[in-house]
Amino acid sequence: MALTKKQKIVEFLVFSFFITFPFGRLLAFDFNLFGFRVSFILLDFLAFIGFILLIFSGKIKGYFLNRNLWTLFLPFIFSFIYSVFLFKTREVLIGFLYFARVVFYLGFCLLLFDFLRENKKMITVLFDSLLSVLFFSLLFGFVQYFFYPDLTSLKFLGWDDHLFRMTGTFLDPGFTGIIFVFGFILSWVKYKSTSHKRFIFLAFLFLLGVSLTFSRASYFSLLVSVFYLSFLFKEKWLKIGIFLMLFILILSFVPKPAGEGVNLKRLYSVSDRVNDYKETLKIFSYSPLFGVGFDNLCLARRNFLGVDDTLTHSCSGSSSSFLLILSTLGVVGFMIIFYLGFEIFKKIGYSQLGFATRVSFISLLVHSQFDNSLFYPWVLAFLAVILALEFASNAKTGR
Repeated sequence: MALTKKQKIVEFLVFSFFITFPFGRLLAFDFNLFGFRVSFILLDFLAFIGFILLIFSGKIKGYFLNRNLWTLFLPFIFSFIYSVFLFKTREVLIGFLYFARVVFYLGFCLLLFDFLRENKKMITVLFDSLLSVLFFSLLFGFVQYFFYPDLTSLKFLGWDDHLFRMTGTFLDPGFTGIIFVFGFILSWVKYKSTSHKRFIFLAFLFLLGVSLTFSRASYFSLLVSVFYLSFLFKEKWLKIGIFLMLFILILSFVPKPAGEGVNLKRLYSVSDRVNDYKETLKIFSYSPLFGVGFDNLCLARRNFLGVDDTLTHSCSGSSSSFLLILSTLGVVGFMIIFYLGFEIFKKIGYSQLGFATRVSFISLLVHSQFDNSLFYPWVLAFLAVILALEFASNAKTGR
């Protein structure tokens, strides 16, 4: 069936979204607003266009995914209103911008869901395209690792000073690691559904990419993914043992030329995370019921703890996405998001696509306890696409 004009626009937007994804932070720039560092990311802008198209299409009601995703807005909106009484109005507008980002990606997910519901032949095409997008992200990662291994000069721009670690175009090994874990999951699922050996090789490349990030959160997330995939596909324990041996061998032989970041026994990052957890919990204690407002941790650190690091990229985040939700949206918001997330997870099927979605979901939950990856723009983009693919594959055509 030929696409309508509106559907062609959506198709063009989606593929533009995919093309933009692997370039990461290269298609973004930071600017100062009210004394805070704010990022403009091209991927966010495309998600915003998708949200606008969704609003004008009027197709935002009637399905399980729609109802639950729109309900997620409630704790964010309430916490924003509540934060006006805690901080200056112009300051909380910064947090509102990041709340808007979440809204845009939810809207993009629903737009894509509606498009795929009417064009189910595109589901396989977009799943393969998503894997290709992750592969190009990996390819750029190898380019960075071999040609630009020293990123210590970026410290003057508010980034961590990484040395001989794969950060790719995302400039952060932790976030790069979870992107590669997603690639590993999709490659494994693709191999199990097609038996094509090239996907085994692709999975190995993603495994190597994860190893070169030296991100222990990504390692842990990868191992959880392997065990869950093995459970879903009923793999033999021998295969799991072989994988673990292969992973250990890779970790033993990957180069560790210089820098504390490639030392897997490093303790300074553990200490930093523990201190960050303590700070976040202390902020939570100031407003446990409704939180301090989404992405207002910078304000809370400055006003409640006397810590002013507004020009760093980590200022408004927490090392744990769960603690971030708890401190910014409060117990009420946390319970709503946890309940809706659980309801969405229960609805994910047990097809090949469902397996990919389930394992990606679990791997992200694990990873997000050590890096605030749940609200990372490119992770939100991946979730928007994979959820739209999964729920559209099970939805009936038409209304």
